[in-house]
Amino acid sequence: MTSTRSRTLRHDWPRTEPFVFTNLTKVDLIQSLAVAIEQGKVSWPALSKAAGRAEGPALSPVEGWEILTDELRRYEYEYTGGGRLTYGAPFGFHDDCVIALALANSLRREQAPAAPMPRPMAPAAVAGRFRGQARALA
Repeated sequence: MTSTRSRTLRHDWPRTEPFVFTNLTKVDLIQSLAVAIEQGKVSWPALSKAAGRAEGPALSPVEGWEILTDELRRYEYEYTGGGRLTYGAPFGFHDDCVIALALANSLRREQAPAAPMPRPMAPAAVAGRFRGQARALA
């Protein structure tokens, strides 16, 4: 059954597709994103914080990329006491940009272009793996 929110979104944006988040779907999203970053299939501009800040509530493009980079640097995985793998931002932080990039990567995988696209370099500090904290929860 489709929710009211989903129907409203589809009315305004007909190509909108719902995505159900479960631990399994999130693990798949994040692991696929990590592989795509490592393989250079997903990247974003390497920007300097010295580039300046936007006036008012809107973010400049520079700030948007810095937020994504910061979220990726903080992103962690954990094993629960039952051995289940989970991904997320540390307590007090957000992972909205990471999830948005993971969803975009999922769509990219489904609709991969026939010819390879040129790619900008990802920041070296995040181009590798997400920071992991393997610990059992009591």
